[in-house]
Amino acid sequence: MSDTAAFQATIHGFRTIPSRGVLQVTIEAPIEEHARIAEIAQHGAWVAVARLEKKPEQTTPAKPKSFAQAVGAMCASAEFQSFLAQHYMLGAGPKEDETIKFVRKHCGVQSRADIPGSSDAVAKWNDLAARFDIWRHNANR
Repeated sequence: MSDTAAFQATIHGFRTIPSRGVLQVTIEAPIEEHARIAEIAQHGAWVAVARLEKKPEQTTPAKPKSFAQAVGAMCASAEFQSFLAQHYMLGAGPKEDETIKFVRKHCGVQSRADIPGSSDAVAKWNDLAARFDIWRHNANR
């Protein structure tokens, strides 16, 4: 199982199951997260649910044109660099080139453009991005 068992989803609905004395909650998440969520949400696993008061802000004002550009934009973000410094001991505020090197090594690729070609690299990137979103949400409280 991955180091962080967290993912973002929206509540779609809920219903009571009086015969079992429980409430059943339905969530929706992006289909691309299926494999990672399936690993986390194994049948019978205990989970915690936390409401995010606001959606995380995008790191760039314009929508990136490709996956590699989205990764690049996040690597250029001072906020992402601070997150890596705190959680991966990359020194006090790594520079963009150090951040890019870390991301490539973390995802096991030679270039950020290689990430979408490997389901393992995508899973590692999505996990890192989810950790960053959670960190950013907690920092903005």
